[in-house]
Amino acid sequence: MYQINRLNKDDIDSLYVLLTDIFNSNVQKNLLYKLMENKDVIDIVCKHNDKVIGHSMVEMRYDLFTGEKYFFLNYFCVDKDYRCRGIGSELLNELEKLALQNNIDYMRFTSGNKRLDAHRFYKKRGYNVRDTSVFIKYFKEDL
Repeated sequence: MYQINRLNKDDIDSLYVLLTDIFNSNVQKNLLYKLMENKDVIDIVCKHNDKVIGHSMVEMRYDLFTGEKYFFLNYFCVDKDYRCRGIGSELLNELEKLALQNNIDYMRFTSGNKRLDAHRFYKKRGYNVRDTSVFIKYFKEDL
């Protein structure tokens, strides 16, 4: 069956493979180790036979205007071969449980406009779309 737990150093190589595959990009593996040391970052993995098949990473933040403490969901993915098996729901359940344990007021995240299946999943889980736009500016020419 599946195991859901906090990321540990033994999971890094398998997580690297998953993230590289899902996001079609090279992941900075050394940053995965650094993020594990950050007390404001929580990495949760779902494993099957020691292979990481799901991942979620939140960062604890504070809203300076309201004083609310919230989770910002940086990454959330499930291996393509393991989707529609409840793994995403289990990962969200774990994050929501951790949110309650840490007195988190809410969780927020962005999701690309073309990710319609993901949007249906989030809405089904009780997450609402907030009318917003994401802006980005790169400061290095090679990006």
